[in-house]
Amino acid sequence: MPAMIKFTYSLTQLYQTTHLSSGFIEKCVEYGILDPLVSQSGDWLFEVDQLIRLKKAARLRDDLDLNWNGLALAIDLIDEVEQLRNENRIIKSRLKRFL
Repeated sequence: MPAMIKFTYSLTQLYQTTHLSSGFIEKCVEYGILDPLVSQSGDWLFEVDQLIRLKKAARLRDDLDLNWNGLALAIDLIDEVEQLRNENRIIKSRLKRFL
């Protein structure tokens, strides 16, 4: 099986892509909303799923004015619901084979 190519964003690219402040992105890392990879040079790198989480966090902050702990919890719960929905969809499709 061929190796998968993973696209990453540097911190600067993340700023430019999202137009969010460096302080907001750094707080997202501090509170565990984002989980950057660390390059050999020590720089943060962010995979595409982290970009999606960041955009969700920014929307929730703007729409609901959550504090940082609430924001981290909300993002985790949203991700868990999405994961459970995907698992449910897979299980349903497998069950159809038996019915």
